[in-house]
Amino acid sequence: MSNQNYLQTDQEAITNLKLLIESGEDENIKLALTLFENGGKPMSLLTHLLAIWSFYDNEELQEEAKLLIEDNSLMDLEFQHSWFKNRLYEPLLEFKEYEITERLEKTLTWELIDTFALANLMLQFTGRAGAFCLKHKTADNQSILQKLYASHANNLSLNSFALEELPPEVGLFVDTERLVLSYNKFTDIPDSLANLVNLQSIELEETPLTEKALQKLEKFCPKAMADYYVQLGYEAFDDKQFDNAIQYLEKSLRLTPYNPHYINTQGINYLCNKEFDQAITHFEQGMKVGLEPSTGFYNIACTFSRKKDKSNMLKYLKDCIELDDYFKGQAASDDDFATYWEDSDFKALIK
Repeated sequence: MSNQNYLQTDQEAITNLKLLIESGEDENIKLALTLFENGGKPMSLLTHLLAIWSFYDNEELQEEAKLLIEDNSLMDLEFQHSWFKNRLYEPLLEFKEYEITERLEKTLTWELIDTFALANLMLQFTGRAGAFCLKHKTADNQSILQKLYASHANNLSLNSFALEELPPEVGLFVDTERLVLSYNKFTDIPDSLANLVNLQSIELEETPLTEKALQKLEKFCPKAMADYYVQLGYEAFDDKQFDNAIQYLEKSLRLTPYNPHYINTQGINYLCNKEFDQAITHFEQGMKVGLEPSTGFYNIACTFSRKKDKSNMLKYLKDCIELDDYFKGQAASDDDFATYWEDSDFKALIK
């Protein structure tokens, strides 16, 4: 008796082949492809073969899966047209997560493939399609998030997922240091985020959180939110919106009042906004909590230069250069000192 077509009737064997492919291991997938070829080539494995061909990072196995599909006519012309038109086979880095969701949702009505299995395999093989998996609950949230979590960098990114609600299971990833929640639709955050005690940075661009939600984040993750406001301050500064930059840094300093870098940044904001006394106060405060004195003295010298107070400018620039003569070259090209570039006393100090 021949068992050449045993996969046509042995559901347990088919399940085992699927598990081999879902392991994401080269040897297991190679074995599964061999067993498929010798066991009757059932259509029920088309989804898994498509996933290997389209998403798996091994060109040899990709080509083998492709040949098995083509040689055994597993895709009719109509299906081939729909598959290639949907562009899921293209490099996934070209797509945002919500775009992958849209393309996967188009396949929900296709009879030849299991869209949920395809999405799970895409997530397993590439780390993409997490948005679709969370939206359609193709597995439990923690399992999906685990595949999205970059443990080597303690990073969890849900960027461009267009989620209506943030899964509370995010709070289970307590080692997370960077959390990306940009371009989503939710307006609130779960209380479980209080568990993210190691969070250093958070990104919220174009996610419409309410003021109450932001206040919760400030309470749960003050260091990350301080960094978030600083980044917004940098953007405002680059746009020369110095009043806005000052407001963002005030929020940051309310959460982390003794950060010398943030205090110095606020001093620079005030300097550029021509609020010179406030600038000097912040540079002095920064040095009291750890700002390098050479940096503090230099910025104070810049401020006095902008105030056209030559005597104090020379005094603080001299103090700065005595600590670090790097600032000689810096001052020679810094526009803050442009008024004094041809001044003999200034030139003598930086020569």
